[in-house]
Amino acid sequence: MTTLPFSFNRDGNDNETLVLFPSDGTPRILGQSHANFDAIKAALTDTHAVDVDEAAILLMADAATVALNTLHRLSERVMIKGDTIFFDSTPMDSRLARHLVEMIKTGDDNFGGYVAFLENIMANPSEKSRKGLFRFLNRHGLTITADGCFIGYKGVGSDGKSRTAGSQDVSVTMPDGTVEVHKGRIPYPVGAVIEMDRELVDPDRNHACSVGLHIGSHEYATSWGHNGRFLTVKVNPRDVVEVPKDSSEQKIRAHRMTVIELNAEGTRYTGTSFGVDLAGGDDGDLGDLEGDGYGLEETCQDCGGDGCDTCDWWGTV
Repeated sequence: MTTLPFSFNRDGNDNETLVLFPSDGTPRILGQSHANFDAIKAALTDTHAVDVDEAAILLMADAATVALNTLHRLSERVMIKGDTIFFDSTPMDSRLARHLVEMIKTGDDNFGGYVAFLENIMANPSEKSRKGLFRFLNRHGLTITADGCFIGYKGVGSDGKSRTAGSQDVSVTMPDGTVEVHKGRIPYPVGAVIEMDRELVDPDRNHACSVGLHIGSHEYATSWGHNGRFLTVKVNPRDVVEVPKDSSEQKIRAHRMTVIELNAEGTRYTGTSFGVDLAGGDDGDLGDLEGDGYGLEETCQDCGGDGCDTCDWWGTV
């Protein structure tokens, strides 16, 4: 063990923190997520450990930070330097960017899905869509996948088709590559890609029960899957058009999705594919929602019902 001054704390949830007080006068605060936390703790507290001098401990404590002092490319469009994520050479300050920095600094190498998600969401041509989507994902705890998409849910009829009918053409690309075009009640076979022209999807969040492919939170889709089929779907964030106000912002309108599975058990996937979440804090450069009409609407503005159970026309769902 070493003689480097330090303090150790364990809170009521068994989360541990080390504070180092080295001779250079700059304290280091290390949480359990630090890649070298266990090794440093052992060097400081284990009386049977081999003596480790102060310089070696500081090297372990600062290793992640030192490694980030130069510019590193994480993908073709995303780079990191210090505590800053750059997208196409433009610095970003968002919850997602800060989460990426923290993962890398603590030695968590599962950041690839978040980098891909950042690239995908920035490919969405609508800034308003990016704002609403990020709020939607965090509010309902939806899973981000390793390829930068997210998991959503959909309830359909017992015949595997949408319960309601719209008037626009929707393409269904089957797993074997064949394409069917439907107007009205749309089939949702497992493995199929369902899509429609983005320009046809209603971008106005104040319009309830309007045109678009609807994907819901687990709670919302469960109500639609009652006495029918409950599906898990995957959506690329670039393909989201709007998060409408009605139904308490529990659904989105998109122009493309992939049917992942028939979720017969009604499984609700939690966290993210990497076991962590982005909860807390603001959305930084993904946009401040104040002033954009992003308040909650408990009922449909058109029919007054929760979920529009009495509407005569539903759009494409």
